[in-house]
Amino acid sequence: MSITKTTVDSLIHSKYILPIIPKRTVLKNSCIAISKGKIVDILDSKTSQQKYKVKHPQNEVFKMDHVLMPGLINAHTHTPMNILKGYADDLSLGDWLYKMVFPTERHLLKTEPENYVSIGARASIYEMLSTGTTTFNDMYMYPETIVETALETGIRAAVSFPLFRIAPEFDPYVDQYEERVHKVMKTNYNNKIFPVLAGHAPYTVNDDDFATLKRLTEKYQTKLNVHLHETPEAIKMQYEKDHIRPIERLDKLGIINSNLIAIHMTDLTQQEIELCKRKKVNIVHCPVSNLKLASGICPVQKLLDAGVNVALGTDSSCSNNNLDMFEEMKIASLIGKIYRHEERNSENVNSWDVLDMATINGARSLGLQKKIGSIEKGKLADIIAIDINSSVNSLPVYDLSSSIVYSLGNSKYLTDVWVDGQRVVENKKVKTIDHNKIISDIKYFNEKLLKFKKSLLK
Repeated sequence: MSITKTTVDSLIHSKYILPIIPKRTVLKNSCIAISKGKIVDILDSKTSQQKYKVKHPQNEVFKMDHVLMPGLINAHTHTPMNILKGYADDLSLGDWLYKMVFPTERHLLKTEPENYVSIGARASIYEMLSTGTTTFNDMYMYPETIVETALETGIRAAVSFPLFRIAPEFDPYVDQYEERVHKVMKTNYNNKIFPVLAGHAPYTVNDDDFATLKRLTEKYQTKLNVHLHETPEAIKMQYEKDHIRPIERLDKLGIINSNLIAIHMTDLTQQEIELCKRKKVNIVHCPVSNLKLASGICPVQKLLDAGVNVALGTDSSCSNNNLDMFEEMKIASLIGKIYRHEERNSENVNSWDVLDMATINGARSLGLQKKIGSIEKGKLADIIAIDINSSVNSLPVYDLSSSIVYSLGNSKYLTDVWVDGQRVVENKKVKTIDHNKIISDIKYFNEKLLKFKKSLLK
């Protein structure tokens, strides 16, 4: 008696699957069945051959030297700033921002804003897809352009609509902010785009604008991104002005709550950690950027111990200088072990912790934990494949999480990426973005900004 097989869109077989949920689980010689962009089954590879068939033979993929895991979630970045990669290095945050970045952004946004934003975002998306990021949380001007670019490339994105009045060039449509937010919140993007809000930082956003952001966040039940406790200097500036720390100011304004995605959080008292726990704040740790700008270090283990959700982000290419979440995981773990000299502990921020931070915790920060962040039945099929078994550099493998975080240390062993079950990276080739075109576009801005940078340094 023959068994009728169920037809699915794709079957992906692998030596290992690291699903993230259940926690600290590794599946061996298993298969993921995908249909209509969702995971419909996770089962033994041999059993899958008896139970399922695919519509097209090329959609049954065997990756028997690989580990499959959820697509990574870059919980904080500024995609257009890929154009400024390496532009302002070895500077303090204040000099980096006010002497180099803001003047250059003002110039770009005044001369060719949409071209700059679109090309920068596309370059960042290319880099993120090629390094295993399937969802990113962005904060930048001209968000409508970023939405269009993301939709064209097949990636998933939470795109912030920032309320930002530092100069007219940064957002000439700021007076239409509420109308723009209303329009995007009412648009159906089929789970590819999730609009969120942003207030750049306490030092650039006034109380009235924070009140507007609070009201709109509650009205549309969305998230609010804010750079918070970015550096000791930012905290000192607020305290000297109002005799209050930035997090306390935002708490009085009603901003500190479960809708908040607080980015950086490099200097926190125990009382402030308890406040974050009580108010269910989501925090994004950006270790490479914080180290490069000497901003400080987020007390990740203390936050995790308190039950605070901590996600992981790269920040921009201008302050990182790449968008490789594998590198971010390794460095997050390493610096988490020596947060302060007197608190050194090699067990802190372990490999499983940072894998959670780069996947399910990122999903939780965006309120998307029921859709993405782990390999589970019913979730969207955002999956990456890492070659763990065919290089001297990656072998031997005794502990899978340890090998991914510490032995690999970056994304060069990543080979394939699926978003919504669609294979957007195949054998290390990004299929949704023209490689030669994006190289040409980046070089155009490179030449333009070489000249502009000289004028800043005179």
